[in-house]
Amino acid sequence: MDFLLVAYILIAVVVITGSFYINFSAGKITTAGILGAGTLIAAIIFGIRWFPRGELVTKKIEGPWPPSVNVCPDFLSLTKVNGVSMCIDPVGASRRENNAGMNQWKDASQIDPSFTFSLYTNLQGNARLAKLYAECKAKGVTWEGVYDGMVGLNREPPLPPA
Repeated sequence: MDFLLVAYILIAVVVITGSFYINFSAGKITTAGILGAGTLIAAIIFGIRWFPRGELVTKKIEGPWPPSVNVCPDFLSLTKVNGVSMCIDPVGASRRENNAGMNQWKDASQIDPSFTFSLYTNLQGNARLAKLYAECKAKGVTWEGVYDGMVGLNREPPLPPA
């Protein structure tokens, strides 16, 4: 059993009994019961969260963040039009204040570049990243782990499934 778990249990017992005793001796019996039960429940929930195997969780996330990157920019949807994978904006999420961005996509007949986001699946490496950054900037979208709205993050997104 970890020392921090023992300390957590002792602190929880002192806080629960102390708050119950203070309210009970002040004549607030209902408040004392509700506060004692609520503090006990919170202590149990946080104890399970922080000490799942009897010791404090201190695992650090290794590697780049985010751990996985989407195939399309944020809030866009992947679709295939005429056998080509592309991202579309079915809800109008890419619109900005100056009305620049992608037009809202409604049906498969809208294959004009103003309605679609090209994924440049025929390119690789820095050439693909440069094209994706330019497309993100032109369409007014961000891409978690790839493009933050100002600069590229040098992380190539995965290709769409075949």
